[in-house]
Order: sequence, then structure tokens, then C-alpha cells
Amino acid sequence: MPEQITPETPANESGNAPEQVSAQPTQAGQANQADQAAQATQQTSGLAIAGLVLGIIAVATSFVPIVNNASFFLGIIGLALAIAGNVSIKKSGKKGQGIAIAGIVLGIVSIAIVLLMQSMCAAILSSATSSRSSASAPASAASSTAADSTAASSGAAAANGDTASSAASDGSTSGSSAASGNEGKAEFEASIDEARIVEDYNGDPAIVVHYTWTNNSDETRSFASTLHSKCFQDGVQLDIAVVSDIDNNGYMADVRPGYGTSFELAYKLSGSSSVEVEVTKLVSLDKAVIASQTFELS
Repeated sequence: MPEQITPETPANESGNAPEQVSAQPTQAGQANQADQAAQATQQTSGLAIAGLVLGIIAVATSFVPIVNNASFFLGIIGLALAIAGNVSIKKSGKKGQGIAIAGIVLGIVSIAIVLLMQSMCAAILSSATSSRSSASAPASAASSTAADSTAASSGAAAANGDTASSAASDGSTSGSSAASGNEGKAEFEASIDEARIVEDYNGDPAIVVHYTWTNNSDETRSFASTLHSKCFQDGVQLDIAVVSDIDNNGYMADVRPGYGTSFELAYKLSGSSSVEVEVTKLVSLDKAVIASQTFELS
């Protein structure tokens, strides 16, 4: 029989058979790449965390005067970082979208609180400055009037004798009465005039109460910085309501000594029972009621 010849595999230079090279990546490499991709998606956005931290710090310090100047900028920076983190999360698929949203909310809240506190401080300083200036102006006017009255009385007495002296005495009494016109009166007077039922911006029932008050003190004051009004229904204090067509300009208006003004405030109703309204001093140890009124709704 003829011999079968088996083809031999050519050997390399070292005499060994050549190695076979695979064109596909190994399973270990594929697993490594999958782990790296999974780790990338499971990471939490650092921008979102930074925005949240700055937002918390900004809100915590926004109520402190002077310090809240820095809180304003911290709130802006935290808001920007939180927004950037939220955008990057949507693009890369990282975790932490809730953290980014919380940072955005805290940044906005801190900025709003700082602006509110700054406006309140400015209003208080402006009120204090106007009170001092208005108090010094009447004092100067009274001093000038007294001096003129004294000079006129002296001249009239020298010219007309006893009759002129009597007239000067009457003039002096009149001047004293004008200077102390508020003596014997309460420092502040208030009245609760009337009330009407309306609807607030949500369509819920509300009561609008009309107030009148008079400043008998020696300084320029506003109702908001001096007195406090409350409404009760079934023994529970009512919240302020937001309504249209209401005249509340006199609530914050400064009133000089001897003058008064009126205004309206709205309160949310909790039912149809009677409403008790009272006015007290804003700061008082005895909590004395200056005015009170009860309105029947039915």
C-alpha cells in the first residue's frame, strides 16, 4: 500500500510551532470594562454635593444680620453648582439628582431670605432715623414759638400796662396748651370699625377688618411697629389672608404725633362662627387690650 504523507507544520526559527493569536478581546478584558462602566454610573455627582452643602450653610446663616451678606454669595454659588450638577447627571447617568434638586431649592431659599432680611433692616433704620428727625423738629419749633411769645408779651406789657399783662398771660396759657395737647390721653388709641366677608385668591372665605388708630406719643410711629392686631375664631388665631381690593397702606405708614390713619387687614376664616378682634401693644408687659370687637358672621 502506498504510504500516507501528512503535511508538517512549518516551525519557527526556534523549532517550535507558531502560536495562534486571537483577534477578539479576552473575557477578562470585557469584564473589566463592564466593571469600570458600572462604577462610573454608580458615582454621585460631586457638583450636586457641593451645591447642597453650600445651600445648607447659606440658609443657616441667612437670618444673621451682617453675616448674611456672605450668605447671599454662598447661595448664588451653591445654586450654580447644583444646577451644573443636575445637568451633568442627566448627561452622564451619575447618581445624585435628588441632591442636586435640594441644592437648587436651598440656594433659592437662602437668597430670598437674605433679601427679605436686608429690606426689613433698612425699613427699621429708616423708621428710627425719621422718628429722631421728626421729634427734634417740633422741639425746635416749640422753642422758637416760646421765645417769640415771651418777646411779644414783654413789649405789649411795656406799652399797655396791666391790660397788656393780662393779654400776655392769656397768650402764655394758650401756648402751653398747644404744646401739651396730647397730655392726659392714652399713648395710642385704636378702634375696630367694621368688617366684611370676601374671598381670598384661592376662593376661600376671608374677613376684612377696618382699623383706625391715633398716635398720641411724642415720636413718629407706625401701627406695624407699635401695635398688634389679632383675629380669633373658636378660640384659635386666624392667619393673614391674601385678597384683592383692600386698603392696607396705613398699616406701615409713619404717623406723626397727634395724627392718625386707617387701614384694612384680611384674615382666613375657618368656619361660620363669630370672630373676635383685638388690638394690643406690640411690646407690653401687661398685655393690655387697647380695642376689641366681636363680629357675628351668621
